[in-house]
Amino acid sequence: MTLIGMVVVVIESLLSGSISEIFLHPTIPLWWHLAFIFNFGGAYLGNLSLAFRLPFPIFLVLKNSSLVVGMAIGLLVGQRFRSGQIAAVLVVTLGIVVATAFQLPLAQQHPMHASSSLYDFLLGTGLLLTSLASFSMLGICQEKTFAVYGKKTNEAMFWQNLLAIPLFFPCLYDISDHVSLWNHGGILPLTFFLPLF
Repeated sequence: MTLIGMVVVVIESLLSGSISEIFLHPTIPLWWHLAFIFNFGGAYLGNLSLAFRLPFPIFLVLKNSSLVVGMAIGLLVGQRFRSGQIAAVLVVTLGIVVATAFQLPLAQQHPMHASSSLYDFLLGTGLLLTSLASFSMLGICQEKTFAVYGKKTNEAMFWQNLLAIPLFFPCLYDISDHVSLWNHGGILPLTFFLPLF
């Protein structure tokens, strides 16, 4: 899904922006865009953490704690936050933990993942936290880039995703396996989506 999303972003960026501006007269130097590869690293590590069979409630809490991780990394690089911002992040994170805790009885009845060892648990948790940290560093890098060169989001999104796509080539076998799995899955009837409207 990450690869498909990146391809869509590249195509959409080309269609919505000036191709000559993106290729011939970019505002942001290419080496700044290379720093955005943190995006790929974060997505890859987040997906890889699923292979280590973290308990699903733990996975949900960690995956949704990006606000805390982002704020912690921001503090490490010298950003300052108002007390209201810190309180808001803590309240949201507490809400995530409480909501997940209320789902624990359901998760125990229908376990999606069960950690096979302490090693798998620690490695999966470490990969997920590293993923969150890399996304936070990406955000900080983008803020600094936009502060120096102006807010060129179309150009940044194009190059960030285009440069990350070749990094998926070593994973093509896994990607083709998942596409095959999806193609052999059942088809949801349209009535499945009607309660959403």
